[in-house]
Amino acid sequence: MFESYKLFDMIFIDWFLLTKSNFYQHYYPETKGCESYDNYGFNLKSQLLKLIIIFPVTAFALAFVVSLI
Repeated sequence: MFESYKLFDMIFIDWFLLTKSNFYQHYYPETKGCESYDNYGFNLKSQLLKLIIIFPVTAFALAFVVSLI
């Protein structure tokens, strides 16, 4: 479930809404020229760290705790 959330966030919100649709620039014109609108990789490293390392470790720890009960 964590991975599905992050993939949706990375693909739909970060890539589509920020870089392709100009959704935020339309409703918040003062944000034009922000780096994240032009560079998709701006926040990608942080997102991948969460997707590949943090969420699976958290899910494993929670599964372990629940299996003890």
